[in-house]
Amino acid sequence: MDVDGTNIVELVTGLSSPYGIAINLAEGKMYIADGANVSRANLDGSNFEKTFIIVPDGQLRAIGINRKTSILYFYDVNKEIMYSAKTDGTGMGRIIEGAYGYGLYVDEVNQKIYYDDRRQTGIMQANLDGSNKIKISPTVTGNRGGSGITVDHSTNKVYWAETNNGFIRRANLDGTEFETVLSGVNGPRGMFVK
Repeated sequence: MDVDGTNIVELVTGLSSPYGIAINLAEGKMYIADGANVSRANLDGSNFEKTFIIVPDGQLRAIGINRKTSILYFYDVNKEIMYSAKTDGTGMGRIIEGAYGYGLYVDEVNQKIYYDDRRQTGIMQANLDGSNKIKISPTVTGNRGGSGITVDHSTNKVYWAETNNGFIRRANLDGTEFETVLSGVNGPRGMFVK
């Protein structure tokens, strides 16, 4: 699709329940949080692998990638676990347990993960190995709190969408200077900073 929303092209069919996508331009791959699977395909949709990584009885809701280390991060809401695995599909392991959410962002610059945790009712920050978890936002309400998360490195701000509340909010990377950027947005979800 072009940036103006025209020229939409269907790339992949046969997905079960796609919620998130991570793009690796260097490897020419896309990774999709799709039901109990991380699915993988080339950027043009070819070589589709529906069950590239399987999380038995899982419901994956978010996915991110650290392009510097070729590590994927993905979130299962059934078991309330965030996993990591190499982009070749090996080395899957649990990095954060007991967290339930729909959004995550891998900050390669600062070596952090930002993620939505409904159990903590907020946006969380952790090291890439899942250690040093801290809450960086005030209370986020609703069952779709931080469905889209991104970082603007030029301003050192983290942004998130509160889907049920219709807010776009931001704060410094440490959670200070919290503010609402937009309100009244109809069901905001994914986001990026250009």
